[in-house]
Formats: sequence, C-alpha cells, structure tokens
Amino acid sequence: MSGFYRASLANDVRTGKPESLTPEISLEGGKTWVNNDALTAKQNRHPIVRVCRNANGTVVVGQNPVLNAKPLDVTFKVKELQDTIRLRDREIYMGRVQKKLILVDNLLKKRQLINVN
Repeated sequence: MSGFYRASLANDVRTGKPESLTPEISLEGGKTWVNNDALTAKQNRHPIVRVCRNANGTVVVGQNPVLNAKPLDVTFKVKELQDTIRLRDREIYMGRVQKKLILVDNLLKKRQLINVN
C-alpha cells in the first residue's frame, strides 16, 4: 500500500497535460553527462530516471536496477532543471524536483544553480 500512497501524492502532476521527459544523468556529480534512454541505461547498467512535469509541479521517478548495489547519488538535468537524488538498491524513488534552475552566463560560459521557492 505504501507505493500507492506515494503515487497518490503526485496526482496533481498527472492532471491536465503532463509532459514526460527523459533527462540526462551524471553519476559523478555533474562532471560528465549521458543520455538516459532505456536502451543506453540497460546496456551500461545505469539507473533509470524519468521526469513528469506540468503547471502544478515536477515529479521525478528513478530506480537503480543493480541488485545489492551501494546507495548511488544520481544528478539529472532536463531543460532548465537540475537536481540530485539518492537511489538505494532496487528501491523505486519518487519525489518532487527541488526546482534548481540552470542559468548560463553567455559572456563567461559559466553555469550557476539558483534555488527557486
């Protein structure tokens, strides 16, 4: 029942016209990025992360398919959002995105993270 309860907390994101997004992920804290499509994730034994967004908010769902794995911090980015989640063993993670916007300074080509509340 706990899985159904967690899913019900995100009902507002499923209403209207939700947009399903496939983010890029980084396992090194943002140093290198890889595409997170299903085939690439399976071949490289990477975690699977998906993002669902609409006007009410953004929800992220992730799972590390490797059995008996150590907890893994996965940084993901999609469009202007970036955040880090912790995946444990084969447990399914579900939560709201913390709304960190990526701003790029065109003159310096420098990336900055800004928290939005």
